[in-house]
Amino acid sequence: MLEMQTYKRPDSDAPVPTGTFVPFNSKPLCGSRSNNVGWIVAANGCHLWCGVKHPKGYGYVRYGGRSRPAHIVRYEMEVGPVPEGMQLDHFACDTPSCCNPAHVRPASNRENTLRGQTVTSANAAKTHCPKGHPFSGSNLTVVGSGERAGHRRCRTCDRLREKCRVRKPR
Repeated sequence: MLEMQTYKRPDSDAPVPTGTFVPFNSKPLCGSRSNNVGWIVAANGCHLWCGVKHPKGYGYVRYGGRSRPAHIVRYEMEVGPVPEGMQLDHFACDTPSCCNPAHVRPASNRENTLRGQTVTSANAAKTHCPKGHPFSGSNLTVVGSGERAGHRRCRTCDRLREKCRVRKPR
């Protein structure tokens, strides 16, 4: 369960009430001149980005001369750099527009993908083939290359398919 958090501005110990707009105060760093770039503190602790958003919902801000995801910029400014080979996973809230550094953590691409609601994670969670045979032990074949690398197949179903295949006379 997500723990309720009280956001405090870095320059003050006073908590920011829910629903308050907090401006992104790094204008010298990000080159943003807009007064409406920042986030709103939500009741669940999310900091919902109010600036430009990617079609998938992630907030974006100009930082270091280029457009970057707001949750990564805030994490780097308030926590530190994202470790090499890792990406930030919204583990606490699964809200793309949330830029609260406490709601993200470094994770591998595989971990982030499998934890999400994706086709890849749904297939990885399957323990049996559509016919009910287990995807384990000697009944499991891992095939494929390129994009299909790691594709799992059921040996029992493969054998049944081969038996039923009609061979055409030459």
